[in-house]
Amino acid sequence: FKMSLPSWLLRRTSLVTLGNTLSRRGYAVKNTDYFSASPTISCEDFNKNHSLLAVDLHCGGLPARVIVRGAPYEESDKSCMERRSRIMSDHDYLRTTLITEPRGYPCQNANFILPPTEACPEAAYSYVIAENNFIYPAFSGHNTICVATALLATGMIPMEQPVTTFTLEAPCGPIRIEASCEQGRVNSITFVNQPAFVGKLGVLVERPELPNPVTVDICWGGMWYAIADASEVGLELKPENAADVVRLGEMIKVATREQHPINHPIIDYPGCDIMAFRGPPSKEGIELYGAHARNAVVMSTGKLDWNNPSTWRGNVDRSPCGSGTSAIMAMLHAKGELDIGEDFVHESLVSTIFTGSLQSETKLEDGTPAVVPQVTGSAHVTQVSEIIIDERDSLRHGYTLPDIW
Repeated sequence: FKMSLPSWLLRRTSLVTLGNTLSRRGYAVKNTDYFSASPTISCEDFNKNHSLLAVDLHCGGLPARVIVRGAPYEESDKSCMERRSRIMSDHDYLRTTLITEPRGYPCQNANFILPPTEACPEAAYSYVIAENNFIYPAFSGHNTICVATALLATGMIPMEQPVTTFTLEAPCGPIRIEASCEQGRVNSITFVNQPAFVGKLGVLVERPELPNPVTVDICWGGMWYAIADASEVGLELKPENAADVVRLGEMIKVATREQHPINHPIIDYPGCDIMAFRGPPSKEGIELYGAHARNAVVMSTGKLDWNNPSTWRGNVDRSPCGSGTSAIMAMLHAKGELDIGEDFVHESLVSTIFTGSLQSETKLEDGTPAVVPQVTGSAHVTQVSEIIIDERDSLRHGYTLPDIW
């Protein structure tokens, strides 16, 4: 469809691009000058009264805000993991600006598009992922699918049809991307993750606040997952049970972190920092997609206080979760329930689908057995916007209130 913009709006370079974006096959960009020229700025030129150009998308129902222009970086950063550390230490206010109120909400995510580093010269871009509760994942699948789609939709990566291939640099390392493209649009994104592996299988988690002891598997897929069967706490994974899912899931996650702490054997990344309930797929998921399982991933929106039940809350990942799918496939393979090359169709709580498989077995540098996951999903552009950070605004860097947080 076509969209007419008023003349004063057309004078804004970024919004000219927005007009072009909306007028060509839904989102493919005609004029990519604004996006392709210097998408980021050096820290020495960076100040807190500026604008950020964002492409908003959702993948499987979960949103992501991709900052394609305006994110700070240092040329001296030797890896994307260093860039993650720098944003965490020096620029976390950008995360709160983008994903807390008044611009965000508890399920929002942010991604900062940056130049590649010397650790991954083959990459088209590096990207740092930011989530609520000061969580910066080493990898996120739904965010990666959104980032890859945004880079193609804006023309920052030239689109080739029917398949475009490229590499992105995530904090965890290189991520290979294969995009299925048709008529100027992205149909699906397949990513090859860094190795996923089992940390601990079958640990017991107990708290008086839980209905009973829970058996948990701790697995890595880009974050540390506490994985439990929903049936162990009397849950059915249905949308109407989302409040109970987050209440019980957040308690299980925090209890697992307290009782069974773990760290990545190669990088400094402690856990658990996220939780996944597992259950059977819905009837519709089986009939429409051939789903093998359903999951509900629980993410934090604040700090849980065992003495304050009002803090026993979080939010549900609306997507089937790419890093969670990777971790669960590693767990299933370790238990002999998923073979290399076997498809694993994963359904979310809102009945969206990722299709995963394991490419191969491998080992980490320290010899830890691991697998190489790949996951396919789709993202959709929902808006393009210029985000203004006004130094006169006392709430410019965001805020939260415990009514929804």
